[in-house]
Amino acid sequence: KSSRDFATRDGTMRASNAILAFGLLVASATTVHGAFLNPPECALENSLELFACQDALASRAALAPNADHDLACCKGIFGGTGALDSKPERYNETSNTWFTLENFLPMGCLCDDDIYEQDPEFFDLIMQFVEGGVCDNLPDVGTNKANGSRDAPVIATIPSNKHTGTYKINGVGEARPAIAGVGTCPNPLPLNGFMAVAADGTSTGVSLNKEEMMNKVLNMPARIPPAPPALGAATEMSEIIADIHLYNFNADNLNDDPKRELLEDHIASQLAATSSTLNQTLYPAFSAADIQVEIQYFARGGVMPSDDRRRLLESSNENTVITIKIKPPTGVSEFSTARVDTIRHVLLAWATARPKKDLGGIYGNITVSAEVAIGQQNPSPPTGTAPAAVPPTPPATLPPAVTGLPRQGTAGAYEGGFELTNTDYLLSLVGQAMPGFAMAIILMAVMILMILVYIASTICGALCCKCCNGAYKPRKFTKKDLVINKVVILVFVALTAAGCFMIFSEGPALLDGVSDLTQAMVDTVLDLVDDGRAISAAINTAATDDSMALGEVGDTMAEMDEALDTVEEAIEKAQDQIEAQLDAAGSLILAAAGAMFALSFVVFAAAFIGWWRLLILFIVVLSLGMVLAWIVWGIVAMVTTLVDDLCWAMQDYLDNPDSSDLGDLIPCMDAKTALDTMTLARSMSSLGIVGVNSFLEDYAGTNPYQNYMCYTYVKVRLDELCTEENEYFNDDFTLYVCKAYHNGELDDLEAEEDTHKYVWADAKCPFPTNSYKVKLGDFANEPNNATAPGVANLRCPFQGFEVELDSSGNEVIDINGKPKANLSAPIAFSMGQCYAYRQIPSDMFDRSSYSAELAQGIIDIIPIIEGLLQCEFVDNAFARMVGPCEDMAAALTNLYTAFLLVSLGYFLTWASTLVVISRLQYYKTGCTDAGDRYKQ
Repeated sequence: KSSRDFATRDGTMRASNAILAFGLLVASATTVHGAFLNPPECALENSLELFACQDALASRAALAPNADHDLACCKGIFGGTGALDSKPERYNETSNTWFTLENFLPMGCLCDDDIYEQDPEFFDLIMQFVEGGVCDNLPDVGTNKANGSRDAPVIATIPSNKHTGTYKINGVGEARPAIAGVGTCPNPLPLNGFMAVAADGTSTGVSLNKEEMMNKVLNMPARIPPAPPALGAATEMSEIIADIHLYNFNADNLNDDPKRELLEDHIASQLAATSSTLNQTLYPAFSAADIQVEIQYFARGGVMPSDDRRRLLESSNENTVITIKIKPPTGVSEFSTARVDTIRHVLLAWATARPKKDLGGIYGNITVSAEVAIGQQNPSPPTGTAPAAVPPTPPATLPPAVTGLPRQGTAGAYEGGFELTNTDYLLSLVGQAMPGFAMAIILMAVMILMILVYIASTICGALCCKCCNGAYKPRKFTKKDLVINKVVILVFVALTAAGCFMIFSEGPALLDGVSDLTQAMVDTVLDLVDDGRAISAAINTAATDDSMALGEVGDTMAEMDEALDTVEEAIEKAQDQIEAQLDAAGSLILAAAGAMFALSFVVFAAAFIGWWRLLILFIVVLSLGMVLAWIVWGIVAMVTTLVDDLCWAMQDYLDNPDSSDLGDLIPCMDAKTALDTMTLARSMSSLGIVGVNSFLEDYAGTNPYQNYMCYTYVKVRLDELCTEENEYFNDDFTLYVCKAYHNGELDDLEAEEDTHKYVWADAKCPFPTNSYKVKLGDFANEPNNATAPGVANLRCPFQGFEVELDSSGNEVIDINGKPKANLSAPIAFSMGQCYAYRQIPSDMFDRSSYSAELAQGIIDIIPIIEGLLQCEFVDNAFARMVGPCEDMAAALTNLYTAFLLVSLGYFLTWASTLVVISRLQYYKTGCTDAGDRYKQ
């Protein structure tokens, strides 16, 4: 077996309460005390005295000996002689007699191989503790003997044949440590009370198993619970809230209002009955008519798993956990201070009742939240009503086109929204490009006509009449007129240059907008990949724990991970390609802007110099560029309008998702299906927490101040959640569900047997009271942790099971990184110690803590799953994309203006250049004050 960690924990029994107290303080007058059990027996009752040694051993292991711990341990070993020191006892119901047991170690229990081998490390440490003389001179320490003698608390008083330096467990392994001066083993040995007993009352020779030891402990008289602290001064209150766990009652028996009212009335009568048992001078009794009890479910356990990991008791698999509100009778607004004080003490009596309070009738045993009972209930959260049904707003209409051009459909002006499937909308987009296309067509037709006229005039002049050769001959002009023509070309070239410089400046801005928009989309996809991996990791990790009952999900999750890897690689590859294309597009835009300006400037230069033959060549290129510019301007107008409309539509979706036209294009899950899936996940989570709390209550029910797991979700009626005042009214889950409820989308939701429909709203931890404040993932934390309290006070320092060994004799390591417990080899001595003190054996606690962390991982991914079901990623994507989209639209709007300037500049330059060409060509005959400059 592995060595143990005997770390000190809050809640471990100290000197004053180290010895377990059995039975009631007040017994029948005929009860007999004091006779020693005969024959003597090494039993659970006298072994429990050794539990007090855990603190002493831990203190000394930490090199910080504690006198109180040492005294408690020595009295646990040898017995105490003080007036307040008790002796281990066993109650016999048949003879109504309490028998005294001799102390465990001095009576020779270590001489029994089966007992010693239950926990040899622990017994060795105690023997070394005594050997060191710690107990020699302590006051009020001495051994109780059946013969009336009292031996000194020294090592010679403890018989043992295991510490001679040669003893080996089962004859193998290392010899146990030698302890000098131990006593001689008695003959015969005392009986071994850790052995199972056959039907005839004889020992079976087999150690008690886990269940048998639990039953033995549970059949022992309960020890007196810790005294509760005094209640603070009472104040007037309008209601008192308490939490009740009904162990033997199935919530299916509350499937209609009359049955619920029956339990409410029964609780009221039981509260009144208990009030009559209190000190009437201090706490005057009240009747059932003086109070009203209202029930609210927060967890309906139903049938709990009959699983050893979750249940200590198998007496019932029915569990119902409710909250009750105790209110004044109708017409009374508040309880008086005296009435509040009485009710609180009634609840305190219920909370500390041992055995558990029996509610009577069909309801059975209950426990009550002690935090509420002592007046430390959590402040009530603000309440309100979820938003009522809101008439659906009609889809918004698009604003005027950013280009300033009218939107035209098949039947006139288009006044709809962003409807990509609407023919009218698509036609309105094409209409934005029509002015540019029309100009390109008209100019192309004019150029073709001019070519035809030129060809016809040339043929006519060659064949018929030379007068036809003057088709493009200009009127008479002066040199000043020609200069003015050249200046006009310069002005139009400047206009073109302005457009080119705008393209030059806005091109990078457009590309940045496209890059940012792409990055927003990539980030959204990668977030989905991360969410998928978080879900896969949580489920994969949880699936390693058999207690999670997730089955074989490895292959499914592996396929999911592979698909996510493929998506991530594809999106990153696509992003790299887009970035490369954007870089190329940036270079192309710069080159195009430079080429457009260069063309217009070369035309001006040739005109200025007077190279009319070269101008004829460039006018052809300019003509093609002019037509192309108008076409590009039309396309930019259409794209600019589309992008601006898209930006508007995304913002409209964020503002009004229900009426947005984009909502029709996004295939999100319908509300009923999404809610069914969320209900399944939330109910399973709550059911698991009910099981853990039942498990803890079975162990720690004697401690009225024990922390429990917070109920993450609360089961409420759908109609009450959405139409009545409650504390969940403003939660995202409530808003989502109630919007669907009011819109009639949940009409087909399946009702339960009571004909009502239920959902699981978000609880606010601590919930329902301050006792329920531990998250599953904080299971192993100390209870006094200010930010993340746990239940570490329930961790027993004893190990409950032998360590599992492999075929080579090596320890098997469990999934939590610690030695794996061999569940078929319980340690009866250790089990008895832990169960008697209502603590969980260390190996079981550590394993449960690890499972709780895994379960918390599943709970943590529920919001991620619900976000996917509700298409929250669409909101996230649009929220990220709106900004870059608007930047992109602004850049496109400027490009739209830039291409308009270029198109107009080209057109005007083209027209002016035609005039200059004709004047230069006919300069000699057409210019009235011509010289010889342009004769060639």
